[in-house]
Amino acid sequence: MPLKLYRKRGSPNWYIRGTVRGITVDESSGVAERSAAEAIRAQREWECIQTSIFGRKNTATFLEAAVGYMESGRERRFLAPLIKHFGSQPLAKVDQAAIERAAKLLYPGGKPGTLNRQVYTPVSAVLRFAAARGLCDFRQLERPTQPKGLIRWLTPAEAERLIAACSPHLRTLVIFLLYTGARLSEALYLNWQQVNLAQGEVQFLATKNGDARGVPLHPRVVEVLSALPHRDGDVFRRPRDGKGYARKSDGGGQIKTAFY
Repeated sequence: MPLKLYRKRGSPNWYIRGTVRGITVDESSGVAERSAAEAIRAQREWECIQTSIFGRKNTATFLEAAVGYMESGRERRFLAPLIKHFGSQPLAKVDQAAIERAAKLLYPGGKPGTLNRQVYTPVSAVLRFAAARGLCDFRQLERPTQPKGLIRWLTPAEAERLIAACSPHLRTLVIFLLYTGARLSEALYLNWQQVNLAQGEVQFLATKNGDARGVPLHPRVVEVLSALPHRDGDVFRRPRDGKGYARKSDGGGQIKTAFY
């Protein structure tokens, strides 16, 4: 039977229900206006007919896959311009050539790093998500080649000058980062329950790859951590007008006097 509109008690929006060529639909249109809901119903019915004839992989769209990707809680950064560009274009047509055209159009003159970060990586993530759900075939993308960057390490003398230039409220954090090699996010979300000053060890639980790891603490790090006035909650807190230290949960705050 054709798709029809109906309303659920307590909801202002119209819902779409019915079966077209063996495909059952029962979902919200997302709109409260009848004329808009009718247009969505007609579009949805057309999609069902196309799917029944050509198959799901030939009719699923980039917009549909991207919405599902974001609703699953995955990273949505950089997706907005890609969704606007590809829109309802079938996933089957979002191939290497189409992605290269999108990169040139959205970021003309963009460097390989920018194009990889803001086009190829998010599009690839959406396509992998869609392929895992049978919406398209898996495809391996060729990415712009990035030149190898030059790694510049601080010398011990430079590290000491950096520490000396830090304001007191930042110095402990910088020392901790330099001696442990921790990522900034790992340090900022470090809780005292993860620190054992007696044994000189710290456990990083919220790591980038999801694997916890333990790191021995240098005596200098133990010394500066022992000098902190608190032993509960977040290890690193921002100063609050000379009245102790504020937690991250206390709200924003800016480092306006980080260095001398």
